[in-house]
Amino acid sequence: MVKRQIRLLVSVVLAAMLTGCATAGPSDPVGERQRSQIRISILRHDWAKFERAYPTADPPPVRFMRPVPDHDRPTVLVGCLRLNGIHSTWVDNGLPYSPNVRPLEFARLTFTCSAQYPSESQVVSYLSSSQREELFEYRRDTVRTCLLSIGMPSPRPPPGAARPTEGIELPSWHPYQRVWQRGLAPGPLSFLEQRCPPIPLWLDLAG
Repeated sequence: MVKRQIRLLVSVVLAAMLTGCATAGPSDPVGERQRSQIRISILRHDWAKFERAYPTADPPPVRFMRPVPDHDRPTVLVGCLRLNGIHSTWVDNGLPYSPNVRPLEFARLTFTCSAQYPSESQVVSYLSSSQREELFEYRRDTVRTCLLSIGMPSPRPPPGAARPTEGIELPSWHPYQRVWQRGLAPGPLSFLEQRCPPIPLWLDLAG
């Protein structure tokens, strides 16, 4: 399994040297004003989960907010906590409490990691129908084209009628579906996602 992943990564590197992949066009369907509103809404939503338990505590500052694919988020959150000295694991109902950290400290770190890396579906829930259409076109025309150009599998997109335009649910189709199904290790997967970003730059909330 490891050797196969290494061979796949090597092939991606070689292909990337020969083929450039566009990451995002010059358009900005969201705009800085809406990005700021989304940032504020997500921060309020995430801190509200802890505010009930710690009504007098202030939320910690969040240096940046970078959306990640829903598929990657459990790994990203665990990695973020481990960088802060908390060796936690992901379970179906969320991150388990670590007995070696005070409850308030754990809550603040969990909030920080969650806010720094909001899920794509959470961000998309704030987008309009036309902005969701832009996202669909980015996945279809940029992400899928990039994956196919370096020899990675990517399923065909659904017809227009299958595209959801409202609500928090993301479409079932994603150009990375078959890549994620392979179960790549975090390193090779991260490299591939840098070459063919699954989320456009205009959806990065920055800070």
